[in-house]
Amino acid sequence: MWSQRTRYAVRTLMYLATHNHHRTPARELARENEVPAKYLETILADLRAAGLVRSTKGAGGGYEMVSDPSTVRLLDVVRVVDPDLVTESATDGAAEEPVLDGIARHVVQELARTTVADAVMRWQQTQSTLTYVI
Repeated sequence: MWSQRTRYAVRTLMYLATHNHHRTPARELARENEVPAKYLETILADLRAAGLVRSTKGAGGGYEMVSDPSTVRLLDVVRVVDPDLVTESATDGAAEEPVLDGIARHVVQELARTTVADAVMRWQQTQSTLTYVI
């Protein structure tokens, strides 16, 4: 369901959220998040234009989140990088539309409720609950 563009944007913002108050160069973001560097540059440009990240050039420069991660909703991120995922489409009256439209509304509601900080917290919880069986 999720495009690579959306996945990369959310992953990058989660990384920046965990490195708060630390400017991270685009090259490091690409390497650490396993995102092709050129592709990430286009995503970062969109996030910067939307005011979600800022960049500083020069020594010690890089990217950082503009706002507190607890205030940045995933819906805002998706609207920037892949707006078609959360845009209502015209209906043609097909039988499946009421069901699929209802599911889409729930997805949008969950994206609106979930912040970047929430995403980080959920990811960290999955990391701490992993068990290994030999």
